[in-house]
Amino acid sequence: MPALAQKYTVVAPDIRGFADSSKPLTGYDGKTTAEDIYQLMSQLHFNKFFLAAHDVGGQTAFSYTAEHRNNVTKLVIMDFIYPGFFPPAFGQNGPWWFA
Repeated sequence: MPALAQKYTVVAPDIRGFADSSKPLTGYDGKTTAEDIYQLMSQLHFNKFFLAAHDVGGQTAFSYTAEHRNNVTKLVIMDFIYPGFFPPAFGQNGPWWFA
């Protein structure tokens, strides 16, 4: 992030339930966490930006872009398997790392 911050404004929020964010009992679905990000970026007065996400944040970024596509100039999602796209070898329990 420090290298990116030399050229861009970097906003790196914790998704609800992670690190220093609040830990409500519900609202961990992509649509709700995407709304959290929408509210944050609106409060910061950013209406066009690059959006990058990693791992669990990928669902939030995917949901955000689906709902607010006009706000996202570029989208990068890393290390995330989209629901419904598991190879058949993973079986019913999901990928081996879920265990």
